[in-house]
Amino acid sequence: MKRIFLTIISLTIAGLCANGQTADTANSVVKCAQAGNDTCQNRLGKWLYEGSHGYQKDPAKAAQWWLQAAKQNNSEATANLGFCYMYGTGVDRDSSTALRLFEKAIKMGNKHVIGIHDSLARRGTVFSAMLLAHCHRVAIGVERNERTAVRYYLMAAAKGNVEAMREAAILKRSAKEDREALDLFRKAMEKGDVVATYYYGKMLCEGRGAAKDASKGVACLSRAAEKDYPAAQYELANAYANGTGVRADEAQAFRWYTQAAMGGNRAAWWERAERLRLGKGVAMDYESALECYTKAYGMGYNNKLKALLAGDNQEWKETPFMQYLHAVRLLEVDNDPNAAKAEFAKLSKQMPAAKTMEAVCMLHPAFKKANVKKAVKELQKRAATDQRAAFELAMLQIAGNGVEKDVAKAEKTLNTMAGNGYWRAVNYLADCYYEGCNVAKNKDKAILLYLRAERQQCLTTGGATRLAQAFRNGEGMKADTGRAEKLEKYKATESKALLELVKK
Repeated sequence: MKRIFLTIISLTIAGLCANGQTADTANSVVKCAQAGNDTCQNRLGKWLYEGSHGYQKDPAKAAQWWLQAAKQNNSEATANLGFCYMYGTGVDRDSSTALRLFEKAIKMGNKHVIGIHDSLARRGTVFSAMLLAHCHRVAIGVERNERTAVRYYLMAAAKGNVEAMREAAILKRSAKEDREALDLFRKAMEKGDVVATYYYGKMLCEGRGAAKDASKGVACLSRAAEKDYPAAQYELANAYANGTGVRADEAQAFRWYTQAAMGGNRAAWWERAERLRLGKGVAMDYESALECYTKAYGMGYNNKLKALLAGDNQEWKETPFMQYLHAVRLLEVDNDPNAAKAEFAKLSKQMPAAKTMEAVCMLHPAFKKANVKKAVKELQKRAATDQRAAFELAMLQIAGNGVEKDVAKAEKTLNTMAGNGYWRAVNYLADCYYEGCNVAKNKDKAILLYLRAERQQCLTTGGATRLAQAFRNGEGMKADTGRAEKLEKYKATESKALLELVKK
């Protein structure tokens, strides 16, 4: 390992002092380093690592000087520090940090790092092989070359690295080298890799790399799906929907589309919306369908939805769902509960949930003939089977509007609904616990609910801001700056964006 460090350090050019003079003595190099010169800092780190020039060997201090130089974008020091993290010399071993530092050094033009890692990879160092495979795959310091990437992945795979087997297989599949890809996926699958299990099953269902075997393929997809891999869940849902390798079962299809959607699969959001709209494998639920279409809209289905909502598309034109969307638009976008109620009334015979929405219209402040008593009666009638009705009734119990005020009972109802995944209850309760509004302030409960909303892909923009703050400050969880930054950029797509596309 020492020889590795010396190889890269020897490439460092002679350091210059802050005043531009050559650092000929140990003392002048130290002063130069302390003055902030990155080349001298890199050299001093070398001496401390080697135990030369009158210094005792001290890898920890060497790493600190290399860190100072790396902060000034000294590519040699950055690479030296990378080796420290790679081998755990002077710092705790951390492959992720080592990878980041090597990539940074290469991007800064340090080609020597590539040569050193090539030598290490050929001698069987898995880390080096994986680093160079990634560099050639995404063009870091070299031209993009997937064949070369595969060659390095196979070096690591020969040492039993499962990730390397899988990634080499993915690239070979992309290159239509199906037999080799399938064999590599099989080897990785046998070592327990979930992604490889998914790909192996998918290729068997497609008849790629071997004779088509849908039953065996679906069995593999099922194993990967059970381990929460969204792509596998989506393909398994398709298999149940189409009867591929398994008996057709719309209920199972809906179940797996839901799981895939919660994992962030955008196509699954669309399929889930379609089934909720049509009552396919699940009870028809226009409110939930609208939320799913809204999510799909924000994930790339905007043009398709614009075409469907334009008013002339035969697939949706004059359908009950389109009438429902028109009524919701009147209520939530145009602020016209009277016209909205009239539209919902037209739907009530074929869509019982429309009665709930009539009640919601009657409770609206702008409704001309307010009738809270009638609205409450309808909500009570439907609360056992309609989540929106139960939610609205809980809101009335909190306010003491039309029913006896009972915040505790409402809180219990809302917690049950949140536990069942009803998005309105999840977000409402999270905000209440965070602010101490209508319930005792409890940030721990609020954070758990915001995390649930994130998992369900129904997090609001405000909820994301609060969750980001919790991750940044380590409130009720381990601090995570990366998660915080991602959440701070999050903007939820609201149903209003979709409703505005509905023709008046």
